[in-house]
Amino acid sequence: MCKSVRSTGGRIAALVLLSVYPSVAMLAGNLGQVYADVVLRPLLWTAILVGLLYVAAWLLYRDGHRAALLTAWVSFVFFTYGHVYELAREQPSLADLLGRHRYLSPLWLVLLVLGVWTLSRVRNPGRAIPSLVTVLAVALAGPVISILMQAVPSVGQGSPADPPWPGGSAAATDRPGAASEPPDIYYIILDGYGRSDILLDEMGYDNRGFLEALEQLGFAVARCSMANYGISHLSMASSLNLDYLEALHPLPDPDSGDQPWVPELIQRSWIRQYLESRGYATVAFQTGYRFTELRDADLYIGLTDSGSSKGVEAGFEEMFLRSTWLRLYFDTLGRQRDGEASGLSSPQEWHRANVLYTLAALERLPTVRGPKFVFAHVLAPHVPYVFGAQGEPVAQPDAGVPPSGEWERRAYAAQAEYIGMRIVEIARILIEQSDPPPVIVIQGDHGPDLETPVATDEARMGILNAYYFSGARGLVYGTITPVNTFRLVLNDVFDAHLPLAADRSEYSTKGDPFMFRRVANSCRE
Repeated sequence: MCKSVRSTGGRIAALVLLSVYPSVAMLAGNLGQVYADVVLRPLLWTAILVGLLYVAAWLLYRDGHRAALLTAWVSFVFFTYGHVYELAREQPSLADLLGRHRYLSPLWLVLLVLGVWTLSRVRNPGRAIPSLVTVLAVALAGPVISILMQAVPSVGQGSPADPPWPGGSAAATDRPGAASEPPDIYYIILDGYGRSDILLDEMGYDNRGFLEALEQLGFAVARCSMANYGISHLSMASSLNLDYLEALHPLPDPDSGDQPWVPELIQRSWIRQYLESRGYATVAFQTGYRFTELRDADLYIGLTDSGSSKGVEAGFEEMFLRSTWLRLYFDTLGRQRDGEASGLSSPQEWHRANVLYTLAALERLPTVRGPKFVFAHVLAPHVPYVFGAQGEPVAQPDAGVPPSGEWERRAYAAQAEYIGMRIVEIARILIEQSDPPPVIVIQGDHGPDLETPVATDEARMGILNAYYFSGARGLVYGTITPVNTFRLVLNDVFDAHLPLAADRSEYSTKGDPFMFRRVANSCRE
């Protein structure tokens, strides 16, 4: 009796672990950008699939142990296909073989058949169940620990303490009576908006009209500006805390992946704490990226009130399905006919709606009383490209074929054109309807982010950087980087006497975010 119970328990444990692992592993790799609720439907789909496979195998063999082993093998083959395909495409030595469905799919079919044939002939499948459970439990432990470490960043990582006064000057204080009527402060990040000369050289897009329109409104445009870091969350963690990352938290080993303390630096930024202590209300927006959503802000604006948005859920689910053998369907049978463009997908529709909602909400903020610190991370002109030059929806290329570099460049230019036009309109409204005049910073977090990479590291690091405040035209210099953005602003608004930091730019990739490479500024303007 006890042996039978243990046997049944082992099979149940194996099926549960099989059901949980694929979606939890993907969540662990993306938890810095999404909320945990995105995993619910993929988890349900996986559980249903695993259950159906087990029932089918049991009906075929009338052996619960053998059915569990067969279910594990078929699940393994099904859920690894998309991952192997993507990894092979990234390796030049493998791209022409395993990076093509015509070769990888038959190979996977052979592996599936051989595994099923072998397991169907195992004499005592019950002996393998404890080993199967152990392997699955160990495999699941990795992503579970990663999720816990990100959910509770202080565990084993150290929590970023409230950052000290930038520059280490503990004695620096505001001037008496400064800013008796403090201005609203708008920090508008246009994700992926590059520097003018780089856009012209790399994208064939001339945005001088946009910059001149800002200057006519009174902005000072730093035409040779570069980002301090080449990845969004590293860049914003630095700019919002007025310092480089190594001054804010001990840096991990360069081979380490993302760290949970980086989003925490954005959520609990120095500038936010500084301004809130002076009576400012914080206003933030839903972005679809967890690390820039300040959901505890005094005013949080978005299409949904809590949890992940429908667009983010749909995007995660599509990514999950593409990691399975269904990638073959998406890339072949699910393609449009040759030359036929598609409309926007559900995630793209949400993305478009959210950007429009954010832009419209920015225009209304002058009516909100009291001093405000507005942090608006606008996900444009960053991909996906869903706006034409006049704001119209954009027909997408065939979902099964990577877009050409030329299509991406045209799409980026059109989206940047529209976003620039709207930002000028918004800035004009903020200036005309605010009393006292506001502080407005319009900045890229990094340069263009294309599937077809731009030519140089500097092209990734060059950014839009424009300032509107009373002393901007005398204080802003052409090569300023975001680490000095709020040092200038606070010195002008509160006479804070903050020393400027040395401007430098550290390039890294998303795969190795802390393996930095210094990038020189060769701007010719």
